[in-house]
Amino acid sequence: MPRISKKPRIEAITSPSRDPEDEDSEGEVSKPNAIEQPLPEWYQKPRKPSIMPTRALEARLQNIGEFISNLKKDHQKGVTDLTKHFDKILGELHDLEFIKVNPFFLARKRLLDNERGLPQIFRQEFSGGICYPQYIQDDAKLLYTRWFNQIFEVDLFKGILNMVKSPESKGGPKIDEKFKQEWRYFGNHDLVNGQWWGSQLAAIRDGAHGSAQGGIAGIKGKGATSIVLSGDMYKETDRDEGDEIWYSGTKKPTGSINVDYTDGTQQLLDSEKQNPKQPVRVMRSAALPASNRYKPKKGFRFDGLYEILSHRVIDIQTKHLVFHLKR
Repeated sequence: MPRISKKPRIEAITSPSRDPEDEDSEGEVSKPNAIEQPLPEWYQKPRKPSIMPTRALEARLQNIGEFISNLKKDHQKGVTDLTKHFDKILGELHDLEFIKVNPFFLARKRLLDNERGLPQIFRQEFSGGICYPQYIQDDAKLLYTRWFNQIFEVDLFKGILNMVKSPESKGGPKIDEKFKQEWRYFGNHDLVNGQWWGSQLAAIRDGAHGSAQGGIAGIKGKGATSIVLSGDMYKETDRDEGDEIWYSGTKKPTGSINVDYTDGTQQLLDSEKQNPKQPVRVMRSAALPASNRYKPKKGFRFDGLYEILSHRVIDIQTKHLVFHLKR
């Protein structure tokens, strides 16, 4: 999904609770990065469609390759100010995120090739010595990953069912299983900083988080995989300073017996104990208080990996702990 700067379509935002309640948290799953895998068969042996798309689409795909080629030529000539080239490439990447691409043309223009395609932007060994700005690398990597995984639709809410109530729909919004990606892993893998979603459910669909309502997702006995900063339920104890966060685990339910810590708090504790540290994915929600300078204007944004450094006890009776995280 696009980064927050793309100004996509929005849906209503709700503030999640913190404890994971609706996803299986048993067992870590291996999730290889797209850029570390061989090129897929559909790309190496593309099938010509029965109805060819317009030549305008092929021209758009050709643009990005030409822009990179022109940048390399000026770099080889010793031109130091490459801003105009970077701006053209960035603009084209942004446009391509909202164009339904045909895989046959994509393969014909070799846009996933290391030497001719998008990897020239985000893989240093194929860049020709050019240091692309990080935000351009992130956009190129995001687009590469989407195409690699044969995601050619541009609907930001693809795979989300029952978004609009109708007599035929049963229950609330849910994810079509064929679109759902694995979330039970540690690290960011194919996610990039600044990646944006219009709803928490869309973030789950793309494997960024593991709970539709809970703010903490994790793997039993191993630790938290991700957290969502949202709302002001713990405004007296939580603090957000951008690169450093103080984040509350969930309190023990009132009247509960034989409960030490809630699942979410225990997963945060497990992450804190890991050596070496196991970073946690952090997302910020537009439902954060208006005073929060780091919140997105709309939706949910992935803001990178944070390590849990320590915790302090706020209330021993309710097992209320506050965790200190740093990026």
